[in-house]
Order: sequence, then C-alpha cells, then structure tokens
Amino acid sequence: METNVNNDNRSNNKTLVIILFAVLAISLGVNGYLLYSNNEIQKEVVILTQEGQKTVDEKSAIKAELDKQLAVYDSLFAANSEAKNLLGEERSKVEDLLKKLSSSNGNYKKFKAEAENLRKRQDELLIRIKDLEDQNIELTETNVKLKKDFDEKVIEADGLNKQNEQLASTVDMGSRLRAYEVMAEGIKVTKSGKENATSKAKRSNKIRTCFTLLENPIAKGGSRTLYMVVKDPSGQVLATGNESTFTSSEGQAMVYSAKKDVDYENKAVDICMYFGKEDMPKGKYSVDVYCDGYAIGSTTCELK
Repeated sequence: METNVNNDNRSNNKTLVIILFAVLAISLGVNGYLLYSNNEIQKEVVILTQEGQKTVDEKSAIKAELDKQLAVYDSLFAANSEAKNLLGEERSKVEDLLKKLSSSNGNYKKFKAEAENLRKRQDELLIRIKDLEDQNIELTETNVKLKKDFDEKVIEADGLNKQNEQLASTVDMGSRLRAYEVMAEGIKVTKSGKENATSKAKRSNKIRTCFTLLENPIAKGGSRTLYMVVKDPSGQVLATGNESTFTSSEGQAMVYSAKKDVDYENKAVDICMYFGKEDMPKGKYSVDVYCDGYAIGSTTCELK
C-alpha cells in the first residue's frame, strides 16, 4: 500500500512539473510577444515622429522660399517705383499663398509646386525689368545726344537774343513760344482813339501790354491764341463781366483779362494787348501772358 502512495506522489509531482513548464512556456511566449509588440510600436512612433518633423521642415522651407520672393519684390519697389505696377500683382500672389500655407496642415507638395511656379515667374519679371532698364539707359543716352545737337544748332544760329537762347537750351521746352521784352503801362485813350502813356492811376483807363513773340523754328505754326492775365494791387484778376477762362498746362481753369488770336509763322512778331477799366486803383499791377496753357512772359507796372 505504501508503494501505491509513492507511485501516486511521483505521478502528481510529474504532472505538477509539466504544468509548471507549460505555464513557464506560456509566460515566456506572452512576454516575448509583448516585447516584440512594444518594439514595433516604438518603431512606428519613431517613424511618425520623423514624418511629422519632415512635414514641419517642408512647410518651413516653403515659407522661407515665399518670404525670400517677397523680399525680392520689396527691394525692386525701393529701387524703382515704376516697377510697382508691373510687380504688384505677382507680389500679391505670393502673399496669398503664404496665408494659405500658414492655415494648412498638409498637402505641401501642392504648395511647393505653386511656390516654384511663382519663383519662375519672378525670374521672368526680373529679366524683363533688366531689359527695360537697358532700354531706358539707351533712350537717356539718345536724349542727351539730341539735346547736345540741338544746343549746338541754337548757338550757331545768328540773331537770337538772350531770352531765345535760354528757351532753346532746354529741350523739353524747345517747342514753346516765348514773349520777349514784355512791357506794361497805363494809358489814357482819348475819344479820337489816341493812346497816351501815363503813370497816373486817375488818368488811366486801360493797361497796354506789348512784347515780341520770338522766332522758334521748331514750334508749331498756325493760329495761336494769347491770353493776358492782369492782377490789380490786391492780387485780384481784372476781367470782363463774363469771367472768361482758359485751361492752364496743369489742367486748371484760369480767368483771363484779354485774349488775342495770332497767325504765327515761326518768325518774330510784335504784339500789343489791352485791358480797359475805369477808376484804376493806385499800386503795382502784375501782367502774365499765356500761350498753349504756359506762361510765356510776365511784367509789372505801377500806377501812382
């Protein structure tokens, strides 16, 4: 009987050992699986972290490229104000893309492509601006040569007076007419039509302005209208009752005192213009003569 008990004990121990080995094997398997899973998870975390950093770096790179393009446009504006109209629209496109980029969290491939297209467009515009600058330099050199040639011809011309030489020395004013030796004075016109010069205000009933319209071979010939503007000592323009006006070279409507139509044939011509008014006040009067909207001569006269 003791033998049977011992046999049962051995059998139970053997079973227990088997169970323990089985539990140990299962435990090792579970731990191994958990360790493997943990390693895989860590790998995935590293990959996601790297991809996230790559996305951040890609966004930063696109932003840096767009900021660089804006800086180029700003430098062009500072160097050449005429380029604003040409480049302003393209700069706005860069700003719009920057705004969209700042609010976006993905699809940076599309943003990168658009930024590259804008950069190419900028390069094309830079080439165009360089061409325009070269053309401007060429035109400037041509204008300088034309001015020099024109000045030489004026100097060689015989019989030009000092004021005509001053007129001809400026190319951009070369086609304008000029009044030479402008002289204004008070006159008393008698009933018979005789004109007597006077410096007395109480005797004057008209202001007479005389001058020579200078010869100008490059001016446009034909009918010209001259306007005389007379201002009294208070600065008020003396005019007829209807307040007639002409347009100045600056586009302003100006009241005139008298006008005269002249058939200009590019040769010097003597002209007198009149403005009449009873009871002329004492003081200094200013007189300006205009043609084609430009002041071509001026003088003063004083009535005592």
